[in-house]
Amino acid sequence: MKLTSRPMRNWRRLFHQDHQEIKQPLKPAWTQPVGYETGISIYNPIMKKKVPLILKNHNTATWYTCGPTVYDSAHIGHACSYIRFDIIRRILSNFFSISVLPVMGITDIDDKIIQRSQGSSKFTSWRHLSNHYEQEFLSEMHQLNVLPPYLHCRVTDYIPEIINFISILMSKGFAYKSTDNSIYFNTSNYPAYGKLRRPDENMTSPSKFSPWDFALWKSAKPNEPFWDSPWGPGRPGWHIECSAMASITLGNNIDIHSGGLDLMFPHHENEEAQSCCHHETGQWVNYWLHSGLLHLEDTKMSKSLQNTITIKELLEKFTADQFRLLCLCTHYRSTIEFSQETMSKAVTFLKKFQYFQSDCRNYVAGRFPAATVDTSTIYGKLRQVEKNILEALKNDFGTPQVMDELNELVGVVNKGLNNRIQGSECTEVREAPCIATAGIYVERVLKDLGICMGEESLQAGGSDGKFRRVVDDLVKFRTIVRNRALAMNVKDKELLGACDDVRNNLANSGIKVKDYKDTATWTFVKE
Repeated sequence: MKLTSRPMRNWRRLFHQDHQEIKQPLKPAWTQPVGYETGISIYNPIMKKKVPLILKNHNTATWYTCGPTVYDSAHIGHACSYIRFDIIRRILSNFFSISVLPVMGITDIDDKIIQRSQGSSKFTSWRHLSNHYEQEFLSEMHQLNVLPPYLHCRVTDYIPEIINFISILMSKGFAYKSTDNSIYFNTSNYPAYGKLRRPDENMTSPSKFSPWDFALWKSAKPNEPFWDSPWGPGRPGWHIECSAMASITLGNNIDIHSGGLDLMFPHHENEEAQSCCHHETGQWVNYWLHSGLLHLEDTKMSKSLQNTITIKELLEKFTADQFRLLCLCTHYRSTIEFSQETMSKAVTFLKKFQYFQSDCRNYVAGRFPAATVDTSTIYGKLRQVEKNILEALKNDFGTPQVMDELNELVGVVNKGLNNRIQGSECTEVREAPCIATAGIYVERVLKDLGICMGEESLQAGGSDGKFRRVVDDLVKFRTIVRNRALAMNVKDKELLGACDDVRNNLANSGIKVKDYKDTATWTFVKE
């Protein structure tokens, strides 16, 4: 949608006023886009309320994500943010058939990277270090089942475009050169500054026109990497990177821009300010998404507090699915409390879904004990759950409600499956289609949210299929032995003990065996 450039003339008139005067930000404003109505409501941090999600182009969402500063990207606080946005991306694609065009920026040059490379005996240069941590980040995102973006943009690949972006800002009177040859954005000439969050009015900075001004181009320092520019050698400031890369790849108006809550100010505020000025528009991003932060024992997790847990350490103790389930059980805008207790709950919850899936398959296959299944109750609950889940997702991507709905459906089906028929003379009327429908629905919803159920790794055919047949034969043999031992007038403790040992050993390998009166089923559970 083409937005009016009328406010630009006011900004330019203000440029000729005294730079020392700090203009008060205008009242925050947001313009509802014109385009494709999705039926989804989404929280708007500018309006401080939920608004309709309307896309510029039919059924297509352009989405820019502030990616990692590669050296700082390896802890689970960042992983939490990427997983939450991956979930939202999957919701748009899998539940609402919206094509998402995601672009991610990667900061491969900054102060920390330079400092680390200069003091390192392992890495020969800052570029060597950046490449190492970038590959580590991409590998960890793959392990966490985070879908890759359509395009990764490295800052150092876009230096000419960044320089051109800054030159345009200077030509329009929104940037100035400081005494040390750095270039700053002039917030005094952009009255809408503070759109996302009002800055601290008590800030002082004698070296800049306004304390809120921020660096677009940092002049070169001794023994640091630099690029030539019209203002002398230097390198980009942090905020200009994303504005330039997002504008080059996605244009002068973007549907969605995301990042952690800690990026709202100053990073996103500064991106919006300089991009609106560059494109002469009142609104560069239509929808800002901010994920809540991850806390460890009620404290924000960050490297500065030295309380981080790396992604590698996480995956040594828990699976990617277990951590994703923790994210699904909390709203994307809320804080996540990471602890042994919360992860234990996530582990238990995931196992409940895995056991449910196995029970449904075993019932359909005829391996489950006889049960009376109330199909009308299950079908009725399934229809209601389907409706409630779509409504929850339309309401600012409410995944905690989705998990609650799935849990209730599993409870209703489990009640039917465990409603045992008394007496061996009873003949069961099997309701395989009903149970299969419920099981497939739960599995599909979880898969569409990025949860890979344990059964997926045991598809028929190939080595996995052979493994399944081996376990089937072992469990059947164990069941015959166990039934014979139980049928003896004097129970054979040695045989029963051996059966227990087999069950326990299988459990240690991630295979859960459930014994019933005269049969048994098994489930593969990823630990």
